Amino acid sequence: MSEMSEEFEYEASFSKTEIVGFLRSLADKIERGEITLSGENWDIRFPFSEPVEVDIDYERDRKLSIKFKFRKRGELRV
Repeated sequence: MSEMSEEFEYEASFSKTEIVGFLRSLADKIERGEITLSGENWDIRFPFSEPVEVDIDYERDRKLSIKFKFRKRGELRV
């Protein structure tokens, strides 16, 4: 696998069953304190520290967005 650039973005659409599996797997990784994700041409290994920031954006009857922000373990917060 080639080395990734400094920034990376990925978007996908999942069925309800697929997103449930993805979130359960993500929850297990969060419990271990390190997130690993991979795709066809990319791999991410991200040991993180607490707290994890959660942003919830709700627009009545239109959309619900939930974003998690993880900070790299050992990184100082300013």
